[in-house]
Amino acid sequence: MDSVQLIKHFMEPRSVALVGVPRRTGRGTFNILENLMSVGYKGKPFPVNPNAGEIMGVKAYPTVLDIPEVPDLAVMMLPRQAVPETVRQCGQRGIRAAIVVSDGFDEAGDEGGRRLQREVERIAGECGVRLVGPNSLGVVNNYAPFTSTFLPVASERVPVAFVSQSGGLFAGFHEFIMGKGLDLGNMCDVDFADALEYFAYDPDIKVVVLHIEGMKQGRPFFQAARRLAGMKPVLVLKTGRSDAGSRAIASHTGSLTGEDQVYSALAKQARLIRVDSVDDVCDFTKAFLHLPSPRGNRLGILTPSGGAAIMALDVLGRYGFQMARLSVGTVGRLQEFWPPWSTPGNPLDMMSPGVMHGYKSM
Repeated sequence: MDSVQLIKHFMEPRSVALVGVPRRTGRGTFNILENLMSVGYKGKPFPVNPNAGEIMGVKAYPTVLDIPEVPDLAVMMLPRQAVPETVRQCGQRGIRAAIVVSDGFDEAGDEGGRRLQREVERIAGECGVRLVGPNSLGVVNNYAPFTSTFLPVASERVPVAFVSQSGGLFAGFHEFIMGKGLDLGNMCDVDFADALEYFAYDPDIKVVVLHIEGMKQGRPFFQAARRLAGMKPVLVLKTGRSDAGSRAIASHTGSLTGEDQVYSALAKQARLIRVDSVDDVCDFTKAFLHLPSPRGNRLGILTPSGGAAIMALDVLGRYGFQMARLSVGTVGRLQEFWPPWSTPGNPLDMMSPGVMHGYKSM
């Protein structure tokens, strides 16, 4: 199964087994079925709970082995000790894709968690089950619509994909809204390379945003990222750049962060756009969605003050842009609005002509 077909099982399932879904509903119950139904899922949900005959009017089953048809996907929200056997049952039932929401594995930092994750990986490999997680909220697909999260997320169809190692960011940050999202969690199987291959050929998506804490397979990522970046803008927010941040990541997803300089070099070679903050993510995403792509590196700047122009020049120079030279005709037309002792140039400082003539009249 190639990466595109693989990720389709997670992003576009026609049926899903919800293993460990609670009987209770309402705020604070973290009921995936309730969240799934609220987004208008058109497929078949199969709740799995040995203590319930039905949940929210949907028939429930004791185990995945009792489901009458083979679901495209299983979502597990169980105590960590129960995950290995449930993965085995998924394989026996013929389920080929599973999201492990449960935490307490590599990221826990204890020997028991690490041992459990190795066991889950081994069983999944033997049974032919591909995994997202553990410690993952899974996916959001507002185009399907489908979600495996128990958190409320914005349901807007925006052509932005978000691939993250932190499910909490799915709830949104600083005006950032995604149309599709994939939380890789501890990344014991499905990784960034798989996700990038899928979104490269996704007609719904125009911009891809990556939140990277650490990497386990650099070469496949580089190859997939380079292909995708030749087709769509790819923004990369790399966290864990400091020593303290690196230590925190070890207890978040158990990933190896690596040297920050390596990530910078990799991003440059793969033509990825590295950003430094969530503000940058929002600004860059809006720019790529709503502004035409520049045909070159020459820019013109219109500014309300000379100080702002200097700040813009400092930034543009750092990223390889040049200031365009205004034509003689353009300078002549602008001179009508400029004071006689000043000649308009690039950047265009609008302070003096704005005061003289009023900004609205220009």
